[in-house]
Amino acid sequence: MKKGFTLIELLVVILIISILMALLMPTIVHMFCVGRESTALTTIKDLELALKAYNVDTNTYPAGDGVGSKTLIEALTKNMRKTGTPYYPDTVELDANGSLASPVDITKPFNYKYPGTHNKTRFDIWTVNCDGVEDGL
Repeated sequence: MKKGFTLIELLVVILIISILMALLMPTIVHMFCVGRESTALTTIKDLELALKAYNVDTNTYPAGDGVGSKTLIEALTKNMRKTGTPYYPDTVELDANGSLASPVDITKPFNYKYPGTHNKTRFDIWTVNCDGVEDGL
């Protein structure tokens, strides 16, 4: 008598593994998406802190039209604090347009607008979330 598995046994095992993967895959993908959203929110909070420091020193915010974040990043990395350091690290990775790319969807940048639409006396910073909806401060 030969030792080993029959074709039916192998197919049943492959079927069970496939079913388990089909059940677990949406959860795993969602966890990665939540992590990217958390990174985006942290970046927005970092930008907000840099903007507050900029405002303390200059009594204004950098101009922003709501399309990308190029003017924001230029203002925060090129201008120096009174301590001689930039408001935001100049080592950040930018997209082809010079904007800060979103970790959720690298084709969508962080957007910056001053004066803001939602915050008339302050600024708005936003990007897309995992559902493709724009969200932010």
